[in-house]
Amino acid sequence: MKANKVKDGKNIERLIKLIHESLKEIPNTRIYPNHRIKNTSGRKREIDLYVSCQLQNLEINIAIECKDYERAVSVKEIEAFYSKCLRIKGISKLVFVTTNGYQADAFDAANEFGIILYNFNEISPNDIFSWFSVSLNQLKLIIKVKLPLRVTFIGKKSDLLATSDEKELVVHYYKNDEAYLMSHYVWNTIVVSQQNEIRGITLYNFMKNGSESDKRSEFPFELETTEIYIIGEKNKKIPVASIKSEIVSWYEIHPVEIIQAKSYQKIGEEPEAKIVSIGMHNDSTADMVLANNKLSVFYNKDGQTHKLKLLGKYNPKTDTFTNIKKNGK
Repeated sequence: MKANKVKDGKNIERLIKLIHESLKEIPNTRIYPNHRIKNTSGRKREIDLYVSCQLQNLEINIAIECKDYERAVSVKEIEAFYSKCLRIKGISKLVFVTTNGYQADAFDAANEFGIILYNFNEISPNDIFSWFSVSLNQLKLIIKVKLPLRVTFIGKKSDLLATSDEKELVVHYYKNDEAYLMSHYVWNTIVVSQQNEIRGITLYNFMKNGSESDKRSEFPFELETTEIYIIGEKNKKIPVASIKSEIVSWYEIHPVEIIQAKSYQKIGEEPEAKIVSIGMHNDSTADMVLANNKLSVFYNKDGQTHKLKLLGKYNPKTDTFTNIKKNGK
């Protein structure tokens, strides 16, 4: 079989120029051809093109493998690229670019490894711009009522229905006989009134421990009540005395999409402001504005714009929070 023959580097030069043009509005973008970077063993490995962008604490690093071959790229080259990058910390996205396509197994491997495949003549500025959505993330708070609930009733056991030990019971209010799932009653009674406390403690634990699934926050509770009942045998009202369980909460990281990046400047001068707009999961947007080396974030929802303020800082070395007070408040 005829071996792949490496051609000249004009395609790589054109790709570098296209990346420069596509990302000129994104602050602090750097492109490193033939970049040598240390892996987890301390040995330096070469990346054909390494593109890096940092906006305050948002860092995005793209590793690009370029093959200017006469033949289609094989699965072995996809696997070799993935193995090389797997041991390099901080890479956000893997991109493979070639001249004459890919073998079938190469497509399957790339799909499994999360590698995006291109031909040199197919890459557009929008493709390049989309690479930079991978490291912009938002935190989504998840709160659950842990089931089964441990319930104490008032009355005789013989009055309870056989289904009373199931995970979800229907409860009724004495005042209007309105029916709710018991977990919804707990949610309305506890979570709604204490959501700020739950959010704050959950955020603290997330910042302290990271996003591991075993680092969830648990809030044990015992809710005593005289306002609800369940329906027992022969439609008898069985009062609920107390409910015990835990509220479980955690933060999930969700990627967000870069909508646009732009800058404002006078002709012949450095940009006065650079703006990156991102789409959020709840049909809202956020604008990150970098001006005078200061980052400001504006949240846009339903036609209203709110400037987000920094309320505190967490120091992982001392495990402490520092509240930031402004104007004496």
